[in-house]
Amino acid sequence: MQYLDIPVDHRLRKFVKSWERPSSSKVPSSHVETLYNIAIDLRAYRDGPIPADEINFALDLAKPATVGGLVICLLQPQYGQTYSNSFAANVKDCVTLGALRDVSSMFGLSLDEVNVFDAFRFITEERLLKENREHTLSHDAFQSMILQSSRK
Repeated sequence: MQYLDIPVDHRLRKFVKSWERPSSSKVPSSHVETLYNIAIDLRAYRDGPIPADEINFALDLAKPATVGGLVICLLQPQYGQTYSNSFAANVKDCVTLGALRDVSSMFGLSLDEVNVFDAFRFITEERLLKENREHTLSHDAFQSMILQSSRK
């Protein structure tokens, strides 16, 4: 048995099989709307708007827009990430998202059943600064999304 191309000791199979599949509730969450709003708000700090392809990709990763389930948190998008292809093609071309797809499958989930949030969405600078308003807005939105997706 392998996960993320790493051999897993056969004695751990019983633990992997006993993992309970996380389930989303039918209770709606506003975390996807929050993500969309931060994309609009960040326009004030940039030369132009965030491209629609990038926004749509982020929204697809953040779905389903319900409370509960499995949330995977990343630091930030990869510099040079492309968004012009289909969602499936973008996932296939990204090593990190391919790994997340594999991790999701351990829980019997497809990637589109898992919420994937970036702590600094739409920010690709290597150096993250507390005093940078754009960075702060992005991270505040992330914190809000976590709370919205986990409330009961």
